[in-house]
Amino acid sequence: GRRRAVWQRRRVLQRLLHFSLVVVAVLALHVLLTLVPLLRVLARLGVVRFFRAISDAALFAFSTASSNATLPVSIAAARNKVGVSNEIASFVLPSGATMNKNGSAIYKAVTAIFIAQLYGVPLGPAQVIAIVLTSTFAAFAGAGVPGSSLVTTQIVLNGIGLGAQAAAGIALVASVDRPLDMCRSMVNTIGNLIGTAVIARSEGDTLTAG
Repeated sequence: GRRRAVWQRRRVLQRLLHFSLVVVAVLALHVLLTLVPLLRVLARLGVVRFFRAISDAALFAFSTASSNATLPVSIAAARNKVGVSNEIASFVLPSGATMNKNGSAIYKAVTAIFIAQLYGVPLGPAQVIAIVLTSTFAAFAGAGVPGSSLVTTQIVLNGIGLGAQAAAGIALVASVDRPLDMCRSMVNTIGNLIGTAVIARSEGDTLTAG
């Protein structure tokens, strides 16, 4: 009885730790394999100098776990340190904070797979495609404030038929959501700033973080 309960709690904690490490690893891979190549190829900027230029915005996003709260800092970094024009920074970054939540989409997909495996729900190709699509669309619907991804993640879980188990799964991952929210908010902000640099370069801005 008691020993079994202790073992079960330990097992749950181990799974949550594994889940958290997977989320952080996938977010890091997204930055390295998707965002950095865009920065180098399309924005034609140096990686180290660019990340140094946007470090204030990235750290602010990490500390607040809010893309919206970071927006003024992101605009200032884009204008003053990257060299993006005021017109592009003032339009693209607010739009990105609303629609381009790549970190949040990744988090929702990993969370859906984790909870499905936790409850023994089989995931075939159709379910994986459904997770990817609903995670992307649900990320658009989320607000750029702390904890908002937990609410919209339930849309993804319902999309693969978890039903009543979705709420229990959300309650479980809520215990580790805050530090993961900080990580995905930082990735959202980095992605928006790189996207802004790409657009600025295409419009002929002379960027200074290269």
